[in-house]
Amino acid sequence: MDNGADRRRYPRFDVRLKLKNFDLNVLGEIAATTRDISARGIGCVSDHGLPVGTNLDIWLYLPDGEAVHTDGTVVWSVPGTGTCQMGIRIVKEDIKPIPIVLRTLHLKSRYYS
Repeated sequence: MDNGADRRRYPRFDVRLKLKNFDLNVLGEIAATTRDISARGIGCVSDHGLPVGTNLDIWLYLPDGEAVHTDGTVVWSVPGTGTCQMGIRIVKEDIKPIPIVLRTLHLKSRYYS
């Protein structure tokens, strides 16, 4: 195991957003919640696990209901008790995590202050 150093190439931002995955292999919808996002990946938790290599059509829902769309592939999946943690690689570098995080923080402070 690693000594604690993070070897990720892109910084992760801790943000909780609703996420819907559409499994392109079986055309099923899977709801999840993000744990973190980066320019090239999404960490999420779901009630349903997906096999590594599953291609996804992904929608991230901001607190105001607006959605951000991207495509991804499951790169790791760890089942737990009643949930599954997954890592999803973003296929295209079309997610801009900093504006999403800032917008989420702004919307949450506006709605919950």
